[in-house]
Amino acid sequence: MFLSRSCWSSLTINADITDPELQDFVQKVAAEVAKLKQSLTTAMQAIGAQGDAAVGELEKLKNDQWMNELLNFRVLRAQLIRKLRSRRLELNVLDRSKARTIDQGMKAHVEKAATAF
Repeated sequence: MFLSRSCWSSLTINADITDPELQDFVQKVAAEVAKLKQSLTTAMQAIGAQGDAAVGELEKLKNDQWMNELLNFRVLRAQLIRKLRSRRLELNVLDRSKARTIDQGMKAHVEKAATAF
């Protein structure tokens, strides 16, 4: 679930914490929250989303069955292509190995025949 911009401003640090370890932890969490806010803002700008209306549109897209099926199709297609390429490389290695074995067998046969004469 996305946070609206009004929720972002309500996330503040309580400066009345007396335990130094707890205060350090709260400061680290606050820094992480600030980083997440910045990355979310950057990502929203990258996709051209402006304001809270864009967040609602993204929520609609997340729940859209057709969009989910299209994304699943693309993921499955990419996985299938990756597996097929991997399998093709395995078969090429086996073909080269088999060709070397045949060449070595043929060479041994020719050498044996040549020494028999």
